[in-house]
Amino acid sequence: MNARYLSNNRGHMMYLRPEKHEVCTPELIRSVTWTASKAELRERLRALKEAGYSHVALNSGYKYPERLEEWAEVFEGV
Repeated sequence: MNARYLSNNRGHMMYLRPEKHEVCTPELIRSVTWTASKAELRERLRALKEAGYSHVALNSGYKYPERLEEWAEVFEGV
C-alpha cells in the first residue's frame, strides 16, 4: 500500500478525522445513514413501507450479531 492510500483511508469506519468535522454535520449523518432513535427509525421504515418498499437490507458486520436483535426491536414497532 502506498502512503497516499493510507492517509486517505486513515480512520475509515472508526472515527471522524478532524478535517472532516466541518462537512460531516449531524444533518448530513441523519440524511445518509440510519443513525437515529428507535422511534425515528420506525418512522422512516413506515415511510418506506407506505412508499411501496417491502424489503430492507442491513449490514451490521460479522462481529456484531447483537445488532440484529436491536434491529428486530425496531422492526417490531413498524
